[in-house]
Amino acid sequence: MPLKIVHCADLHIGVRSSLLGANSARRSAEVQNGLLSVTRHCREIGADVLLVAGDLFDIPCPGESETAFVKDCFASIPETQVFIAAGNHDYLTPSSPYTEQWSDNVHIFNKAECIELPDARIYGIPFCEPYEAAFSLPRAERDGKANILLVHGDIFGGPYNPLTAAALENTGMDYVALGHVHAYSGILYAGRVCYAYSGSVEPLGFDEIGEHGVISGTVSAAGADLGFTKLCGRMYREIAVNAGDFAVESELLRHLSELIAPYKNDMVKIILNGECTFSPDRERMLAALENEVFFLRIKNRTYPKENLELLRKEQTLKGFFTDKMLNKIESLSGDRREAAVAALRIGLAAFAGRGLTVDED
Repeated sequence: MPLKIVHCADLHIGVRSSLLGANSARRSAEVQNGLLSVTRHCREIGADVLLVAGDLFDIPCPGESETAFVKDCFASIPETQVFIAAGNHDYLTPSSPYTEQWSDNVHIFNKAECIELPDARIYGIPFCEPYEAAFSLPRAERDGKANILLVHGDIFGGPYNPLTAAALENTGMDYVALGHVHAYSGILYAGRVCYAYSGSVEPLGFDEIGEHGVISGTVSAAGADLGFTKLCGRMYREIAVNAGDFAVESELLRHLSELIAPYKNDMVKIILNGECTFSPDRERMLAALENEVFFLRIKNRTYPKENLELLRKEQTLKGFFTDKMLNKIESLSGDRREAAVAALRIGLAAFAGRGLTVDED
């Protein structure tokens, strides 16, 4: 009989970040409450199993309040069997909360092992150190039961349980529930072996753009039927704007206000690019726009517009450089031309005593 599962990972409960300024504490609470969304989803779909693929906590020994919160969440879904494999952030230690008493529906893998259920086997591999560079993957038994592997590892290589698609295929599992990568990977296959990263439930920074949530569906010996469900309350968004399209800052401000209007509950980063006839004032723009979204960051990567034809005629080192580069640009095409244009801009920025980009947080 198909097993109804929910797969989550990388909740990082207890994480603290100062990047969001006055909103940091609120956002930390929202990240923690992501687990409430997970358990609610388990109840809504009647999940048989919840798979937690590592980094449930942000550190190996979280505070008592965070630990109590997590235990209470799992105890609130007694009909769902919860399986936890520690990750590189919450790896097993003698003082880990994973050594404590949990509700009867929770199984924590304190070593690589297999748990037998009536219709399935759940294999788990925990982190016992902050780095796990080598480990052995189990082989599934093919006898009509579903075989599921729960592991926190890196399909892209590195010191955090490096994995390969070939190694996953060799397990013969029906589903491999992965943690460590914070973006949803899509439902992937290595031969007949289905595997996926669920990604973090709540995004944790501007390197985690887009929707976040869990994977849910069914797994049986015949295969997996799984999909992604968005659970995150807020999203990180990045918007790039060519400031050179605007004659004055007030026009740019009006445009930005319209762009971010749909994202009032989100964390938004605006990147200003382009060659400008004016110099965008980042602080003034932040003051004008920051109350329109939950959190706003502006990065100014613009550069001043210059009359290159006039500049190339100057009898100066800057003029000679400009003339030489323009001659080069005129002789090129495609990517090589674009690279030469970029080199000209970098050189002019250096002559002006500034970087080409101004990355301000």
